[in-house]
Amino acid sequence: MVVGEIIAGTAGALEIGEVIVHMVKEAKRDGSRLGVPEIVSVLPAHTAAACANAARELRDFQADLSAHHIDTKKSLQELEQETAIWRVGPYRAIRRVRKRIEAIKNEIIELHDDAVASAQCLEDSEFVPRSYKQAAEATKAIREMATAELPISKMIDTMASDMESLAERLRDASKPRK
Repeated sequence: MVVGEIIAGTAGALEIGEVIVHMVKEAKRDGSRLGVPEIVSVLPAHTAAACANAARELRDFQADLSAHHIDTKKSLQELEQETAIWRVGPYRAIRRVRKRIEAIKNEIIELHDDAVASAQCLEDSEFVPRSYKQAAEATKAIREMATAELPISKMIDTMASDMESLAERLRDASKPRK
């Protein structure tokens, strides 16, 4: 398969609800009680880890594309235009890449939503409004990438950098305040 199982860590998208359900199941299995403070305390770290994992997976995705001789300096539109439809294998590969990139964009938007929810858990009066604004800006930029004729490498670099930045902001925000 040309692209493999890319973004495996984020394909199941970290959703806050999934993390909570997992924590509750673990607590039940251990016979312990789980309170809201315990849940709230781990969500920012889980979201930061998912963002960092998404960035790593994006970098691996780019390397995988290059290893399969897909020119990431070209846009998806360029690749589709120069790949004849009767060349079934390469044409399908390019179509799968497009589908993967669209799925990745959606996962990144979900991670931004999770970051906002995590920021709310921190009850940081400065971080919460900033996280809403940054999530809205990032979502808009990611959606605009869908219509732009950017080189694949530029799209992937932009998304990976965004995830690295989001992970760092969440880690910084969840550090204990003095």
